[in-house]
Amino acid sequence: MSPDPLTTLRHPNLAAIEAAQAQAKTPSVQAFLAHMKAVHPLDRLPSRVAFDPTALPSILPDIVLVSVEWPEDGTGPRFLVKVAGENVRNAVTYPLMGHYIDQHAVIGDSTPPYPVLDRKQVVETGCLMFRRGQPRIRFKLDFADVEYCHFPLAADGVTVDHIVTVFIYEANSRQKFGK
Repeated sequence: MSPDPLTTLRHPNLAAIEAAQAQAKTPSVQAFLAHMKAVHPLDRLPSRVAFDPTALPSILPDIVLVSVEWPEDGTGPRFLVKVAGENVRNAVTYPLMGHYIDQHAVIGDSTPPYPVLDRKQVVETGCLMFRRGQPRIRFKLDFADVEYCHFPLAADGVTVDHIVTVFIYEANSRQKFGK
């Protein structure tokens, strides 16, 4: 019996979407994943053009879009923030748009640079990265949990050239904010 050609050609990111859908708890991340699955070709990654932010107006404040750039010195990819939604900008203490993510490493901070490492994983694997749990980096406010998904986009269907992310921050009680 020969293998089913649809199964053989199926891009592994589709399985990653399904796994993330089974774990996602927030309606915004669920809507994002459903949209990205709907625009995902069977055998390759969707392009930046396939991601239509107007299809998801309620999550625009939670979106970050980065372009993947490869320096000539061969140091690996850098991630230039092209768009950052209002909720994301309000969660951090530094400017995002027009800056590289690695520019915001805190001197003396021994925390691994997850915002860079997570995106490098997406570039290397061509598969989304989903996470829910305690924040692994410092934010301006105190968050109980975060849920996010870094999603690869590729103009040629293979080489990741953009990553779109949805971040959902779940605030601790207002008492912890002193209100």
